[in-house]
Amino acid sequence: MQTYLPNSCKKIGFHEELLVLFWKMCDYNKKFLFYVLKTSDVLDILVPILYFLNESRNDPGKVGLMHVGVFILLLLSGERNFGVRLNKLYLTRVPMDLPIFTGNHADLLILVFHKIITYGHLRLQPLLAVVFRDNL
Repeated sequence: MQTYLPNSCKKIGFHEELLVLFWKMCDYNKKFLFYVLKTSDVLDILVPILYFLNESRNDPGKVGLMHVGVFILLLLSGERNFGVRLNKLYLTRVPMDLPIFTGNHADLLILVFHKIITYGHLRLQPLLAVVFRDNL
């Protein structure tokens, strides 16, 4: 990331803990979940989650991060407002190894999950079985 001031943007080292905190806050406090979903802030959370999922798909040591990210997405996808917010145009550019596209956040979500399914580590198979299980 290039900025005018050197060292003005610092990368945090506790993103996994923040994701677990966000997941638990949404799980235990439904009013907080509905607040996040009513505003477009959910997309500001979605893009970093997708970035971490995409970056850690081949690292067997980051399976826990993958689980937390997928659990957050499963929790959010249970609400209608999340699907509505996904229709917002994706204009932010995050450095991911994805093809260049123009579309909405739902397209980004599909691209990242396609990468996870096709190029993910073998230790992700139980997680994918949970996501794609047949509920009939």
